[in-house]
Amino acid sequence: MDDDVVAPESGSALDELRVASAAQLADRSFDFELLLPDADASLGVRSGAVFDWCRGFLGGFGLAAGAEPPLSAESLEALGDLAKLAAAQAQDDGDEDDEAALVEIEEFVRVATLLLHGDCVLAAQHRQRLH
Repeated sequence: MDDDVVAPESGSALDELRVASAAQLADRSFDFELLLPDADASLGVRSGAVFDWCRGFLGGFGLAAGAEPPLSAESLEALGDLAKLAAAQAQDDGDEDDEAALVEIEEFVRVATLLLHGDCVLAAQHRQRLH
């Protein structure tokens, strides 16, 4: 992580979220969950939240990983797909197909996040153990 990035105040809600997210990402059971509105929220609210989540993730990823992180081809593709989602606009209404598509997008974002974490954090830890 970049030394210039300021950590949230210890014990703050943001710090608690950071700690919980880091624990979920490090857990081998892949139980990482995106912090998104409940399923009873409208499609527009939920899709907007997914796109906002992608924008926030990309900003944080850029700060933490630096200009040229060591990414696999799959991670590079996932990062590009997350960027496309971050540029998307939420729709106000939709049908069951749109609902199903949003569920698939949420799962893709979750798995892409785990993949990027694996490349940047877990692979780096593995490389350190080899030396």
